[in-house]
Amino acid sequence: MKQLERLRQSFDAQMNAMESFDPRQGYSLQHKQINVLTAADTHFLLVAVTNLIKAMSKQLPPGTIQDRRLDMTMSEKIKHLRNIYEHWEETREVFSKQLAKKKSAKWYEDNYPGMTPWSLSWDVNGLVVCGILSIDELSSELTDIMLALASYVQSE
Repeated sequence: MKQLERLRQSFDAQMNAMESFDPRQGYSLQHKQINVLTAADTHFLLVAVTNLIKAMSKQLPPGTIQDRRLDMTMSEKIKHLRNIYEHWEETREVFSKQLAKKKSAKWYEDNYPGMTPWSLSWDVNGLVVCGILSIDELSSELTDIMLALASYVQSE
C-alpha cells in the first residue's frame, strides 16, 4: 500500500513539475529526475504486487484468505507489465522501432494496440499505468486483501 502512495506522490510531482516546463528549453535536470523516480516507483509497485500474487498462489489452509486474490484480469496485466518494465532494455527497443514483439510485449500489443507501455495518465477513474491498469482499482483490491489478511491474523 505504501508503494501505491509513493507512485501517486511521484505522479503528482511529475504533473506539478510540468507546470514549469518550457518546451523551448527542453527537460531540466529536475524534470528528468522526477520522471525517473516516477518510472522507478511504477516498476517497484509492479514488482511488489507480483510478489504478493506469487505468495497468495501458494496453497493456504481452508478458511484463510485463499479465496481473496486479485482479479485474474488484473493479475494478468500486472504480470505482463512487470515483465515489460523488468526487461526494459529489450522492450523499449522493440516498441520504439516497431520490431516484432515476444512474450509480454506481444501480449500487450495484441491486447492493447496503439497503447504505450510506459505511459502514466489520469482519467475519470484516477491514475492509470500503461493505459490499462487503474491504480484506484488496484488499491481497492489490495485494501480488501489486507483487510482479509488482518482478519485472519487476528483470528489465529
